[in-house]
Amino acid sequence: MKWLSPTISRLARLRLWRLENWITNPIAAQREVLQDIVTTAQYTEFGRKHNFSSLFSIRTFKEKVPV
Repeated sequence: MKWLSPTISRLARLRLWRLENWITNPIAAQREVLQDIVTTAQYTEFGRKHNFSSLFSIRTFKEKVPV
């Protein structure tokens, strides 16, 4: 169980680093979230209909996806 504490500590530091990065780089964080959503949704009916597999930028997302 002695290994558990350092592992949790590393995970907490990683999580803190990501949160700080999101705060200091909100636009990049939003792009990352959008890309994760598009990547996951590309296999749905809506994603196939709007060709999510070819959406690589915010501009193409805006052009192809009705919001």
